[in-house]
Amino acid sequence: MITNAIELLHTTAAYQTAAMQLMVGEANFAASALEINETVPPVAAANTNDWDVNPPPHGLGGSVCSSNYCFDFFNGKLRSIHKYKWLQKISPPVTDLLELADRPSLLDTNTAYKLARQRLAALSVDVIEMEQRFPAVIFQVPARRRDSTGQHLQGVENNVAVPLFMVGWGNRPIGNPAVKEVRTLPPGPTRSAVFIEILGTTKEVIEFEIREPSLLKRPPLQLANAAELLGPTPPPRHFVERLFGGKDAYETVAAPNHAEVWLLTSNESGSGKRDRAGPVTLKSAAAKAFSDPLLDFNSYLWGMVKNCIPDYGARLRFTRGKDVVDVRLCFECDMLEVTFNGVVQDGRAQGENFDKAHDALVRALQSVFPHDDVVRSLRIKHPN
Repeated sequence: MITNAIELLHTTAAYQTAAMQLMVGEANFAASALEINETVPPVAAANTNDWDVNPPPHGLGGSVCSSNYCFDFFNGKLRSIHKYKWLQKISPPVTDLLELADRPSLLDTNTAYKLARQRLAALSVDVIEMEQRFPAVIFQVPARRRDSTGQHLQGVENNVAVPLFMVGWGNRPIGNPAVKEVRTLPPGPTRSAVFIEILGTTKEVIEFEIREPSLLKRPPLQLANAAELLGPTPPPRHFVERLFGGKDAYETVAAPNHAEVWLLTSNESGSGKRDRAGPVTLKSAAAKAFSDPLLDFNSYLWGMVKNCIPDYGARLRFTRGKDVVDVRLCFECDMLEVTFNGVVQDGRAQGENFDKAHDALVRALQSVFPHDDVVRSLRIKHPN
């Protein structure tokens, strides 16, 4: 288990830099093919808002961004392109689709379809194979008029056409074929094998996504010297150190001179997160009951994304000399947040999912606050 997780976590600055260079080159080819009038500049490694590199086992992938567009790659191939905040970037900008409907269009559904095919062919999508395998659906986006109070008016007669066209191949129908209740939704990036959205006022591509990578005939991006760039696989402790802020942070949690714990109010209190109990100074054994699971590589579901908004219920502080590590714990989501000497990385605190350490950390907290009703109610997931 450790080996697989480490393979998914291990990367190096050298590997990331080389991968970014390849993705930038391919993104600029795509921008030219789709007639997107901007390029992706060489990415600065320090500016992590402009790039992301996937773990090597998934193939070369990640994302790079220009001033208006993001280009996403998976397993060596372009996966999607999208223009962010594009309504605000129209000249002049608009606030919603109804306002956009007042603008004249250079396209209709027929010319939008032809333009989409031309752009995809220039991108090296095999359009003939695509249309043999997947039927096309062309959709002009509508908007609904509003009354004087801002409410949408009912009735088809109150729909107005927006100069925005969605073209998808291979849309998945919904419904039950057995009772003839099947209908086809408008094309969309998650419903189509290939999807492209074009703004009719300028003919520019707003979004592109391909979920059948075999249709994209560009050779996949590869790093022939990936093993050399990655170097030897580091031990599990390396990733725990990185989570907490480095070797000094790890040592601070492992052997603090002083350790404390607080309980926090709930987000639902409506008055902002604050301490509701503590601090309680932890003796050596009590501190170890927290630090041991926190520093165990196997405590974490590394990299898993949860659709949760953490409600941190406890916070820990480990102090060693001038070094301070703060840890906040949410036992509903099993997520933690870490800062080292008050410093956040990339504009946010480090975080991870501690699902495998849930029971150990609950027991540690209950031993410190045995009479607190909220702490007592925390569930032990695996009592045996």
